[in-house]
Amino acid sequence: MDTLDEVVKRITPLVKSYARDMKILLVEDQSANIDFYKVAFGKYFNVCDVALNGQIALDMYNKDRNYYDLIITDVDMPIMDGLELVKNIRDRCMDQSIIVITATTDIVKNQDLAYYFIDGLLPKPVNNKKLFILLYRVLKKIAEKKELSHYIADLEDVVTKEMEYKNHYKFIIDKLEAISENKEAQDVIAMLNTLVGKTDVIIEEQKSKVLLSEKKVTLNEAHEKDLRFSTADYQLSAEKLLEQLDDTIIDKIENFTEVLDMFVVELDLIESCSASESIVSLGRVSAYIDEFLKIIDSLVVFPIIHRAFMNLNEFIHNIKEEDLQNSEKKMLLVSLLLNVEKDISNWIKTIFIDQTASNIYYFDASFSNGAFEIESMFYSVGVESDEVFDDDDLGFF
Repeated sequence: MDTLDEVVKRITPLVKSYARDMKILLVEDQSANIDFYKVAFGKYFNVCDVALNGQIALDMYNKDRNYYDLIITDVDMPIMDGLELVKNIRDRCMDQSIIVITATTDIVKNQDLAYYFIDGLLPKPVNNKKLFILLYRVLKKIAEKKELSHYIADLEDVVTKEMEYKNHYKFIIDKLEAISENKEAQDVIAMLNTLVGKTDVIIEEQKSKVLLSEKKVTLNEAHEKDLRFSTADYQLSAEKLLEQLDDTIIDKIENFTEVLDMFVVELDLIESCSASESIVSLGRVSAYIDEFLKIIDSLVVFPIIHRAFMNLNEFIHNIKEEDLQNSEKKMLLVSLLLNVEKDISNWIKTIFIDQTASNIYYFDASFSNGAFEIESMFYSVGVESDEVFDDDDLGFF
């Protein structure tokens, strides 16, 4: 059984759920694809608009830059191509979610696209599974950001209303104190003062929630900036990096390939052992990731990857024995962590052994995304739905 297929089947209804209230702009110059776009994405999104080139898309975007939740654009188009469109949008808004689909093999152009904070870059012909997983991640992020904004707005409304109540109570207190020394009036004043005190407590509680939520927004934005951050000003080749490193660090990196072998062995054991034994093996996997983190930390120049693997290790620590009693989830976890091992091996080979990377930061976003996506994919298993994934929905790619 292909567990990735099962994940795609389970997240398809979630993609539909997120998309049904969202608006998407599709930018494509091939008229033969337009009808397919409208049919395929029209099944999911509340509004599905199409632009024939980047200039038309930019004009539509400029009418109301808050209108579209997601823009999916091709690269090679007349008048204004996808790269220029992305640059223009980023001049106006850093938060707009953008996915780029490209048939170009121009490495420089693809690097430039990655530098402009895009949420995903997919080569043509598009792999439907990768598209759905990317859509799930991007739409989930958009939906969570909207939900958090609404939550903060509601909290701020509560604070405003409680402030109004407090002011009303104080107004009544002032009037009563001015007109009467009667004991009954004093009792009313005492009760109102109690209400004012309770109102103050509510206001402070709500303000604290607002601050915590705003902090979460700030952290999310920082994380998102990390994932999509522009490396235009941070060009560093693998060769130049190694010139700056001492032999001790290089030896640690070369020796870490042996650790990766043990990493794979532990994952192989998890496949055949019980849930309780798997937790023990995961502890050793986590220890290997800790060793990797120490190397990344000593290199200093990879803060994005460092954060991604810190989060990955926290996720592994939080896995419970009951999570691994579901064999499907356990096999998926093993598969995903094996992919992480391949990513680390390729990263070490490209940068530190072959030294072929012209810019070491080019790998940060895709490498880190793989580590970040494991948690959402793992916990998506078990989401029950009668809906069936239709692989032909997006077959036009």
